[in-house]
Order: sequence, then C-alpha cells, then structure tokens
Amino acid sequence: MRHWLRILVLGFAMSAWPAAAEDPTGGGSAGEIVVEGKRIEKKEIDAFVRALTDTPAYGQISRFEWEVCPAAGGLLPQQNSAIVSRIRTVAAAAGAPVGKTGCKPNMLVLVTRDSQQYVKSLRNKYPAMFKDEIDQPAHVQNNGAAVAWHVEGRLTQDNLPADIADAGTTKYYISSTMSSSRLTPPTRPHFLAGVLVLDVDSLGGLTTTQVADYATMRLLARTDTARLDRTAAPTILSVIDASPDSQVPVTLTNWDFSYLKALYGSLENRYASSQRGQMQRMMRKDLQGDRARR
Repeated sequence: MRHWLRILVLGFAMSAWPAAAEDPTGGGSAGEIVVEGKRIEKKEIDAFVRALTDTPAYGQISRFEWEVCPAAGGLLPQQNSAIVSRIRTVAAAAGAPVGKTGCKPNMLVLVTRDSQQYVKSLRNKYPAMFKDEIDQPAHVQNNGAAVAWHVEGRLTQDNLPADIADAGTTKYYISSTMSSSRLTPPTRPHFLAGVLVLDVDSLGGLTTTQVADYATMRLLARTDTARLDRTAAPTILSVIDASPDSQVPVTLTNWDFSYLKALYGSLENRYASSQRGQMQRMMRKDLQGDRARR
C-alpha cells in the first residue's frame, strides 16, 4: 500500500491529543452494531440510498474490493484501538473484506486540532495522497469539522487491476478485453485507500463507538453528510454536525448497517443506476421484512 499511509499512522501514534471521545459506557459495545428503528416505506428507503450514493446513472459506485485495514491516530492509545476494533467488527459484519491483524493500513481515521490546516499540510507534503492511480485528483468532501476522501484504482471484469497506459503527460486505463454492455461496463472503480480527518473539538461528548461508526460510514462508502437533508432516516452520519442539544444515534443505526450490507452485497460490474436499484431492493427486504415480498 502507499507508504504515506503508514507514515501518517506512525506519526499520530507518537503524538496523541488529549482524550476527545469518551469510552463507551453502555452506549454500544464492540459486539453491538445496530440500534432499534421503526419500519419504513419504500420511498423512504429509496431516498436514503439516493442520498448516500451521489453517483450519476451511468457512473459507478465504488467500494473496497480488496481487504480493509483500518488504523486510527490522534487520540489516546486505548481509544485508537477501540475505534479500529469497532470498524473491523462492523466492516466484517457488513460483508466487506477485512485484513488480518498487522495488515498494512488503507483506511485512516485521524483526529487533529485543526482538520483544515492539517489537510492543507498533507497536500503540500504528500500530494500523491490526493490522486488516484492515474494521477487524477481525488474527490475531497470537506464538511468543516470532517474531511474525507478516497484514493481509487480500477479493476477489470475478471477482478484484475486494469492496465495503465502512460502517454507522457497523461495516464489512462486500458479497458478489459471482455466486451461491455448497457449493464456491464468493462472496468469498475474500487477504493485503494480512504482517509477521514476530524477536528478534536467536534468529538466532545461522543463515545469511541460513535466516532468509529461515523468513520465506518464515511470510509466504507463514499457518503457526503451535506446530502443528509435529502433523507429523514436516522443515521450515525449526523453525529458530527448535530447541535449540542439534539438527540443523535448512540451507534450505527439499522438504516446504516442495512446500507453497508446492500453496498457490499450488490453485484459488481454494474452501472450506478442498476447497482442502486439492487441496493434499494436489498434494503427493503432487510428493513421491511415480509412486507417487502408482498
């Protein structure tokens, strides 16, 4: 994996900030994943999926196809460890591939005093951190107290890394020799790495479970909290931007977990419109139970 990932983790391990997230005390242990929720209607589920997958119809929805290896830095060692453990538990339960202990990190959760300044310094020091395999800029989602982005590669229909041609000033992917169609594109994007940088002040009053679950939803999928006004569903994605006196989920909600299971259980090599439709059907079956089959 890219060397800057390990450098960042080691650097943060040597200089933890004061504790910003309280240890879980009955607000969700590492073995619990979902909170209770009411059953909802088809249109609400469909709106939730659309809100969380801001991808054009003939674009493609990315996810981790290779093993996920989370790491955390910036908090106390026991808090970093709790966040990593929780992410691994949820990712595995959702069906994402998870690496063994000691794997090379490719999913980073970093806590700093000033996320904006820190990300700016990263751009200056590690410019490759914000580019994909063919040097195209990564899409950075900057929501003030939280900044997230993914580094992407591409796979062929037979699950091999797509070949890259270097034309000197530009690079581009070479399509698979397999034929494509209206349903099956020749290649598909996948996450090589994901990074989430959080302001320490935004975590006051949150448990490590809440921080970990928020990070899981931001990094296992490309979700943008700026689009939450498009859905009324309860989601852990609201915890960072919520007002101090508002009620927020104490853990990953059943909506969140169902979304992750649908994302990682859906078919690969599909355009976004097809994959999104499959995810919506999977979530309806999961959240509505018998009603979804009527």
